[in-house]
Amino acid sequence: MQFEIIEDCSPYFIRYTHTGSDEVIERCKEEKSLYLDSSSKKLKFINYRLPEPTGIEILNKVYGAKELSLISKRVSLFVTQPQYYYRPHRDGLAVPMGINYNVDIIDNKCVTSWYDNNAFIGRPIDNLPSNTSREIADYNRRLEKDTIKPVKSMTAKQGEVVLFNTDLFHDVDNTNSPNERTILTLRSSLFEKLNFMQARKILFGY
Repeated sequence: MQFEIIEDCSPYFIRYTHTGSDEVIERCKEEKSLYLDSSSKKLKFINYRLPEPTGIEILNKVYGAKELSLISKRVSLFVTQPQYYYRPHRDGLAVPMGINYNVDIIDNKCVTSWYDNNAFIGRPIDNLPSNTSREIADYNRRLEKDTIKPVKSMTAKQGEVVLFNTDLFHDVDNTNSPNERTILTLRSSLFEKLNFMQARKILFGY
């Protein structure tokens, strides 16, 4: 497969595309229309894990899937509703990196921001039982959003792929958007053995 790097903002994210990335996105749109779009009442945030056969089919089209040991049972669609805010968190109990495909992004009003982990030293962590995300339990967006400044921000764009540093605290702010947002998220079975920079080396050779 060939790839094209659009923007390298290491160690936070790298935006890119690759041969077949458009096919991955179209397949995810099909699954979303079958299982999620028909719901009359949606949760503000949905983590929908695709059936493993579908996950295997999708991973066969993902650049670097075997080399990164991406998990076929953890091929998930993250669906964020309009005006939703996801507080600062680090993914999983020990998940340093992930691959995201931008499946359905209609506008440029949803912003993902990364923070210096030191900004949250000593804060209580809420390990949500459903996804074991390491979240700042006492975070108050109204009081802290303008005082704890991000070190990097990104607006995801439709059709792109993102190598994503999940081990730095980050939030997702869709509060200014009137649109639903869908991302395909992929994770590695290597967990803490594979960090962002190591994944960059595997994918892009540097």
